[in-house]
Amino acid sequence: MEKNLENSTQEPGSPGPADIHERDSHEVDWTQRVEGTFDELGLGAGVLEGIAQLGFAGPTPVQREVMTPALEGHDLIIQSKTGSGKTAAFGIPLAERLVPKTGKVQALVLAPTRELVQQVERELSCFVKADGHKTLVVIGGVGYGPQDEALAAGASVVVGTPGRVLDQLKRGNFDASEVRITVLDEADEMLSMGFWEEVTSILDFLPKTRQTMLLSATLPPEIERAAQRYLSDPVRLELAGDISVVQGVRHVAYAPFPGIPTARNLLYVLEVEKPRSTLVFCNTKAESAGVAIYLSRFGFRVDTIHGDLSQRERERAMGHLRSGEIDILVATDIAARGIDVCDLSHVINLALPEQPESYVHRVGRTGRIGRSGVAITLMVGANNHVRTAVQKRYGVEFEPRSYPPEAEIIKMQHDRLVNQILESARDVEFEMYVPVAEAMCETPEGRRAVGYLLRQHFTEQQRPDSGGQRQPPRDNRPRRPGKRGSRPRGQKSP
Repeated sequence: MEKNLENSTQEPGSPGPADIHERDSHEVDWTQRVEGTFDELGLGAGVLEGIAQLGFAGPTPVQREVMTPALEGHDLIIQSKTGSGKTAAFGIPLAERLVPKTGKVQALVLAPTRELVQQVERELSCFVKADGHKTLVVIGGVGYGPQDEALAAGASVVVGTPGRVLDQLKRGNFDASEVRITVLDEADEMLSMGFWEEVTSILDFLPKTRQTMLLSATLPPEIERAAQRYLSDPVRLELAGDISVVQGVRHVAYAPFPGIPTARNLLYVLEVEKPRSTLVFCNTKAESAGVAIYLSRFGFRVDTIHGDLSQRERERAMGHLRSGEIDILVATDIAARGIDVCDLSHVINLALPEQPESYVHRVGRTGRIGRSGVAITLMVGANNHVRTAVQKRYGVEFEPRSYPPEAEIIKMQHDRLVNQILESARDVEFEMYVPVAEAMCETPEGRRAVGYLLRQHFTEQQRPDSGGQRQPPRDNRPRRPGKRGSRPRGQKSP
């Protein structure tokens, strides 16, 4: 029989799921509040050293809830939002339960995307390395040679995507005979991305006596059925699940500006809202590539990430966002579970996704631990049923917002571009051209010429040989057959 420890350690009077809808939707939700210290949890010195290295102030509710049953070896079903600290929630007890080095893999963590795998591995390595354990990433999109050698050399913890892990198991390179702990991170996303057959095949490879922890923001019926088959008497922890994802986030809806393309609607939103660090979601790879190019031509520092990019290109784009080298990352849903940027101020949906659950995963990129965020959606297309489902299922209240007059937006754009150009021209002598520029702006032909010069300027600013600036996002949209370079690249599996 399934145990249920929902909010079992909750203090009297502290907020929980029962009163979550009564809270101000802009307030940071209770699932992200830090309370007490990790020293109080009786952890080993090596794990505490890793926690200190990561700079965690104290445990979040999900970390406190998971700790005791996980350390006792129970199977767990954990429903909690991304950004609530759930990597540490399973990673800390996993590290505590490792035995001295055996030369074989003791723990396996599965995640849906390469980015999330690498994020999880970075954190786990901090928890285990002080006690002499190694972690290993096993993902697609990279060569087999180094992975084969690393598996042969031995690691205590493997973190991987389902496709490549199953491949290594079938090839006999991955000895799973001593795996004692298995974690299925973002299980609903692995299901929605079509990996569930691989996941269950992997579980069939593993020892029956293992501990299994399943983490998910949502729990669709397929996952519930798999849990009944593969988990033994699991403890269920429901820390507000999907609903907590939307807490601490302001949900804003823009009706499209009449008569202009979607990309320009997005441009106008950026001019009006002036976000600091932004993730823009598109529904297709072609749209993401086109939008990134469009924004770069209006002076925004932007990059793109989607399934057709190599692992190195995806890592590079993620690094640019984390370092502040770019302000906007345009992405498809492949990035929804793989982006770990603590200070992401805005998420913008170019349109509502096809599934309500995808909205939850997208907005979970902002409003992370201890911070508020803004989720803006352009209400274009015919997905009104998705909007209704999001409102009813997750308690989202969209704040309608209107554009100011177009002339005001153009003035905002003018001010931003002028400041950017003058900043890049600080050491350039150009006063001799000012009278000509004034005259040019008085005629239609002159204004067209200025427009051309603006486009050339911002295109040049994005080139790698122009003062150390970045290369612009590449147009990866499929080309018509019969021309050089027309064959589109096949999508690589995460």
